[in-house]
Amino acid sequence: MKVSSDLLNDSWNSIKYIIDKLGNYFFPSTSGNVSVRKDGLVFCTPSSVRKTELTIDKLSVVDFQNNLLRGMKQTSEINLHLEIYKNFPDVDFVVHTHPLFCSIFACSRKKIRLDLLPEYYLKIGKIVYVRYITPGTIELALEVVEKVKKERGIVFEAIVLMRNHGLVVFSNNLQRAVDLSFCVEEIAKINYLVSLLGNPIAISRKNLLELDKYLNFK
Repeated sequence: MKVSSDLLNDSWNSIKYIIDKLGNYFFPSTSGNVSVRKDGLVFCTPSSVRKTELTIDKLSVVDFQNNLLRGMKQTSEINLHLEIYKNFPDVDFVVHTHPLFCSIFACSRKKIRLDLLPEYYLKIGKIVYVRYITPGTIELALEVVEKVKKERGIVFEAIVLMRNHGLVVFSNNLQRAVDLSFCVEEIAKINYLVSLLGNPIAISRKNLLELDKYLNFK
């Protein structure tokens, strides 16, 4: 199957935008992966390539049976991307990263509190936590999908923290995929630093309900 140059260029521009915005901090060494769904195909970062050194000719293109149509070998996490796209029809962007503070929380039994600041509570809404399963496996992909469905339903975007692994953000909007990645890492950092002071002050349940009304109004 031939991939049109327009489709390739369009997808490359989206992936390059995500990589440029998030940078090495979110993609240390060769870790992490990004994909875009367009016209029944998945355009994704290849395996074992530093994101900042990626070029359009290296970009992997696969179909939904995971057949490689062009470019370098697809990411080892391709199962995760494909299952998300198969199960959430409105999602067009998947971003899997390893930022420092999200990784710290992923390696602990703690959850990232969103009730410390209203901006993050409103923007993030909920983080879905998934137990550790070997990266790259279909078992992990299915667990992420099922956990999101159970806690959120069939959504157009979600945030997942995979224990002992990393962060996954998926969305129907390119900018939102980037913004949510930044937001989760920032509130994770705030959580960590506030915990060093002890006794964090959370927003009251009453005030959270008021924020929920505001969120529903929006």
